[in-house]
Amino acid sequence: MDSGPPDEPVDNAAQPTRPTGSRLSLLEAADVPGVRLTPAGTIDDVTEAFASLSGYDRPELIGRQFSALLGEGSASIERSVAEGNQVSLSTTGSVLTRSGTVVDVGISLERVPTSESDSEPGAIAIVDPRPTRETTAEPTYGRTFEALADALSDGIIVLDTDSEIRYANPAVERILGHDPEALVGSSKVEIIPPRLRQTHLDALQRYLETGERNLDWTYVELPGQHGDGHEVPLGVSLNDFFHDGDRYFVGLFRDISPRKEAEETLTAKVAQLETLAYLSRYALENGDVDELFAKATDLVAAALDVECCAVLETDATGSRSRDASFRVRAATGCGDALHEGELTSVSPGDSLAAAARGGDEPIVVEAFETDDRFDGAPLLSDRPLHSGVGAAIGPVADSWGVLAAYDDGPREFADHDVDFLDGVATILATALERRRYERRLNETVASVSRPRTSAWSSSPTQPPTTFRSRYGWYRATSN
Repeated sequence: MDSGPPDEPVDNAAQPTRPTGSRLSLLEAADVPGVRLTPAGTIDDVTEAFASLSGYDRPELIGRQFSALLGEGSASIERSVAEGNQVSLSTTGSVLTRSGTVVDVGISLERVPTSESDSEPGAIAIVDPRPTRETTAEPTYGRTFEALADALSDGIIVLDTDSEIRYANPAVERILGHDPEALVGSSKVEIIPPRLRQTHLDALQRYLETGERNLDWTYVELPGQHGDGHEVPLGVSLNDFFHDGDRYFVGLFRDISPRKEAEETLTAKVAQLETLAYLSRYALENGDVDELFAKATDLVAAALDVECCAVLETDATGSRSRDASFRVRAATGCGDALHEGELTSVSPGDSLAAAARGGDEPIVVEAFETDDRFDGAPLLSDRPLHSGVGAAIGPVADSWGVLAAYDDGPREFADHDVDFLDGVATILATALERRRYERRLNETVASVSRPRTSAWSSSPTQPPTTFRSRYGWYRATSN
């Protein structure tokens, strides 16, 4: 077998251009020995790692038959794929170096199109030098797998049948906050929320005994346990494989928090819009404003998932002064301490309701303790309320009252939450104005319909001698 270089090395200028993002480029980035073959089995391109392994310069390798570099019994590997006998093949073999030494390797071949226009595929060969057992133990996952996994942005872990982590790539730390090296040798349950750990162990044991899967391995959404204690939503793909007679499991996962947050925001917006539509119909169909207020506080508390919601009416004996206190017209989840605090706090610096009554826009407080606009926080039972949002009911210059929602922990209210509360306040203001108009209309109709005393009615036997109709003045005459 000819082990020397070609008589006429290929000129560098004639070397094929390696597309960015191609498989060989990924192998180059991961420092993995790799070879790209033409359908005829000649070397089309190689990584620097393979050139170093073979002892040849890259230009000397391009254009040679790959089989010329393989030891006895290895040449058929490349030929079987090139001839279309197999789509992919993994086996052991050897490479003859330029110095004449033989290097034992693992070879993985996969048929791939050499370009988008090629109908006949070539192949990519990954060559994994196998270290001798005297120098270092071979990783269970293989050097090639480790090099590629290290370059991925998705997290990868490899487990044995005891759920012990045998490998974790660097992305695991970015996604879950765990040091990959510290994870190796520990149990997988380290990255599973405590509430799901026993479920995982039971499912694994059932799969090993019966082959039954309790979830879709192709893709499933599961929470992961971050190093600082919170849960991270993950999109997970699973698979298992055998190596040297032992079974292992590999999990590929990524953080799907942005997508989950977008889905939750969309769901919340839709629910809030449906709530506004329902409350608008309810206001039109029901004339009792107190029932409307009670319905509104129930719906707002549920839609915003807050501890307390209240409709507070300005109480100043008919005045709409900014110094007026409040009285509660309806409340959901609110204790007496909150009622008392909002009823007696007339300064915008002491009360969310007072600040909302005098503001041109809804007032949002993420944390009373750190908000410079407030001197103190209202109370809910014995616990402080830490956040809230309030909107005036009616025009600021003459507002009827305030719709306010409070939560028992610091919270960032989203823009759509604030818009929703303001929308409910507008519905309440419209309903109140409609009731006022209906009351004035009824009073006017009653006044017009009330019988009046007249000359005619006071002396029915003696009608007036003259009267006025729409056509002019007439004198009354008898028949």
